[in-house]
Amino acid sequence: MSQLVPIRSTAPALGITSVVNLASSTMPDATPFAYVPELVPTLLNPLVATMDPSQVRALEKALTIAKGTLAKDLTRARNTLVGILRDAPSGVFASPEAAAEEILWNACSANLEHQLMSVTQSRKGRTHPSKVIDELLAQVRHRVELAVIEAQNMVEIAKIQAALPPAPTRGYEPCWGEVTGVKPFGAFVRLPSGESGLLHASEMPPLNNGRYVEDATRVANVGQSVYVRVTGKNDKGQLNFALASEA
Repeated sequence: MSQLVPIRSTAPALGITSVVNLASSTMPDATPFAYVPELVPTLLNPLVATMDPSQVRALEKALTIAKGTLAKDLTRARNTLVGILRDAPSGVFASPEAAAEEILWNACSANLEHQLMSVTQSRKGRTHPSKVIDELLAQVRHRVELAVIEAQNMVEIAKIQAALPPAPTRGYEPCWGEVTGVKPFGAFVRLPSGESGLLHASEMPPLNNGRYVEDATRVANVGQSVYVRVTGKNDKGQLNFALASEA
């Protein structure tokens, strides 16, 4: 759906400036929407030449109330989402606040108002601006409900996964790997799969005629091929290797 290009009127603004300024200062961090400051020029400017001044003032008031309501709704929604995400198992969300904002942004797209305005103005005749405002608020609340459901589902899935027994260690067949780096304490080896890990010096006696290796740089070189098997993973999730026999 194409975005609506706001209609600009050449008629006087009749006191709109104060409302626009209010829009730009109303909790700017509370909403990802672009339309908060655009509601006035989009809905009000085209009507100032045809509406009675008292109607314009009434619409100004309605817009001001709508913007405040929207900001409060979104702030409340963000806090609700943060509370839900904090109930997830430790480590699932590095930042519940950032995750909440992302969920809310995805639920309430920045061009939502343009879509609604375009649909409204494509209808025969003109829908009264108050109805457009009501529809905007209703859409935002509906999407906030979807965001809450999404967050609850994410936390529930995380809890289920955390309750499952740990998966068995993935099996690796012995294979050839390439030495990509060597330090006194061992050699870094990359498998054909692209996974890498450490062949510790304590595992390298077969490269030194069976003798203990004090310095891995003396028995291994970058680019060398070694036949290894995976013995496990360290606390950082990196693979540990031991030399394997081809027999």
